[in-house]
Amino acid sequence: MGAALTAPWTTRIGHQQRHEVDDRRRVEVDVWLACLVRSQVDDSLAELRHASWAGERHICRLAVASRQDLPLPGRVEERFAEFGLEGQAMRLHVFVDGLTLQTATCPHHFTWRPGLAHATRSSPWP
Repeated sequence: MGAALTAPWTTRIGHQQRHEVDDRRRVEVDVWLACLVRSQVDDSLAELRHASWAGERHICRLAVASRQDLPLPGRVEERFAEFGLEGQAMRLHVFVDGLTLQTATCPHHFTWRPGLAHATRSSPWP
């Protein structure tokens, strides 16, 4: 069908969608991560955790569908019929979550300019 989801594209999506990091977004990520951790022991936050996971996966499916020139999934719970496409959405989701966690917990490894993230020399990124 369309082009496979490649690392440069996922990096671009990750930076554009989630990682135009400024002070406000850094605080939002810190609060969100605290809520996720708390949701493991506070049942009142479980629904929020599940809804946010499903919503983020849906955004990843939208990105994959768009990249593949496919119809966009209309509902959050709608999965791709093709296993390979669902796998791409899963990998993108893991990538975005991992990048979020890395930038939140190890910000000293990253330098930031508006709209573009760059790793410092201590990072394995080019």
